[in-house]
Amino acid sequence: TETGLKWIALVSMLLDHIHYFFGFTGMIPEWFSMVGRLGAPLFLFCLVEGFTHTRCYKKYLLRVYAVAVGMGITNTLLRQVAGGFRPDGLTPTNGICATFFLLLLILQGLKLVQERRWIGIVPVTVPFVLPTLLETVLPAEVASLLTGTLLPSPYTCEGGIEFIMIGVLLYFFRRDKKTQLTAYVVATLALYLTPILLLNGSPVTLLFTYYQWLMVFAAVPLSMYNGERGNAPRWLFYWFYPLHVYFLWALGAFL
Repeated sequence: TETGLKWIALVSMLLDHIHYFFGFTGMIPEWFSMVGRLGAPLFLFCLVEGFTHTRCYKKYLLRVYAVAVGMGITNTLLRQVAGGFRPDGLTPTNGICATFFLLLLILQGLKLVQERRWIGIVPVTVPFVLPTLLETVLPAEVASLLTGTLLPSPYTCEGGIEFIMIGVLLYFFRRDKKTQLTAYVVATLALYLTPILLLNGSPVTLLFTYYQWLMVFAAVPLSMYNGERGNAPRWLFYWFYPLHVYFLWALGAFL
């Protein structure tokens, strides 16, 4: 079920963030983050499913936006005042909900265009045009502050344009699971594996140094998805994401 996919995503994300925030100890193995590559694409798939089946798009969009803005503001404040809390100076930069917010805007725009409602061009294009406009008319620091908090940018959001592209593909091919998964696998390998293979150096070293391509294996649990929602508190996943990030960071600072 969709809930099952979210639980797999949550556990893999937790492993990834444990390695991210405690890797400095040398006690957390690298494979924690390798397994963690499954988390984001599984949540991405669930977002597309949620967009397809939600009864209130506006409420769905606002929930995701609220988490994105809350984390963007918190991350900015911590970066300004808490950089010295850890010897490595690390502060949280996690913000996948900003990426999800942008994707929801773009998907809504594409849906409207498919219905020949040309106003849909606005939510498709504005997320890409607005950051450039802000950088043109505002001081760089102000533009960066806005795109990191209230007005997420596809150029700087977590996962970037590549992740948004994969989300669009998952949406367009959602009616045929085999085609959808094939598109996902091809796009993932093209975006994340091909550039690595073109680099000079040992292929084995590169494959296991830049291992974002391992997200391709999310296709395995996705292939077992039965199309049902499942049972889980809706707000669990919205709350767990920011809370566990800041808890792990604070615990790392304390240690």
